[in-house]
Amino acid sequence: MDDEFSAEFGNLELTFEGLQTRKQVSSCILIKEGIIQHGEKHFQLTKAIRFKINILNEACSKLRESIDQLVDGTNDIEEELVKIYAKVLNESS
Repeated sequence: MDDEFSAEFGNLELTFEGLQTRKQVSSCILIKEGIIQHGEKHFQLTKAIRFKINILNEACSKLRESIDQLVDGTNDIEEELVKIYAKVLNESS
């Protein structure tokens, strides 16, 4: 009995070559579902990380603007830092 199977992680395809029993096929289907679920969790995690990176990039951009305005004498840096810090805390939780 040859129970070899192959899994392609790129497109999540499984081939059932050489599987002799229903149990072996069921095992391969469970493995495929596990791979798909892992991929979905990875995607969600990546999406969350990108979202937080975007928030930090926005905060850095606003901080740069505030520093430029401070140098020009048109803004209070402490007030701007408090606003940015509060926004980052709210959006990252």
